Amino acid sequence: MSTQRRAAALAVLFLLAVPAAWPDGGVVRLRERRGALVVTVFTAPDPLPAGPQDVSVLVQDPSGAPVLDAEVTLRFDPPSPSSTGFAVRALRSQATNKLLQAAQVDLGEVGEWRLGVSVSRAGRASDLSCLLPVAPATHRVTALWDVFALPPVMVVLFALNQALRRRRVKGALHWAAGGNR
Repeated sequence: MSTQRRAAALAVLFLLAVPAAWPDGGVVRLRERRGALVVTVFTAPDPLPAGPQDVSVLVQDPSGAPVLDAEVTLRFDPPSPSSTGFAVRALRSQATNKLLQAAQVDLGEVGEWRLGVSVSRAGRASDLSCLLPVAPATHRVTALWDVFALPPVMVVLFALNQALRRRRVKGALHWAAGGNR
């Protein structure tokens, strides 16, 4: 097999085996400019599994520079009208990236949650909102099946490669010894 074919096969295997990568572990749920602020909200990819979630907010000025002195409050309204919503303050101390403000929340109910974001700075407040689709939580092993399946698949492919090489070498030795005369 040529080097180019091997490289192409390896690239295809890699692309199939690696789950989608998301920058900073999340996707942009909301990005709006309100007055002198640009607010961006990040969460895990769609759909969010029911349970604990990290919601991060980036506040910037119109030039793109981060605004570090803004106060961010997140309001979560569940899909069921019989359930009560809750509000939490997003804090820089809870974010891995210190340009963001984050909150850890438990979205235990499946359905469309409404997220309200309130940003205040220098006496001015801006309110934004978006929907968060929440799906039933998957079992952790089920969510990582591709990670667990990859090592056995690689072992089988290696064993197949070695068997084919042995057969080719054995055939070449047989031919070299005059077996096909």
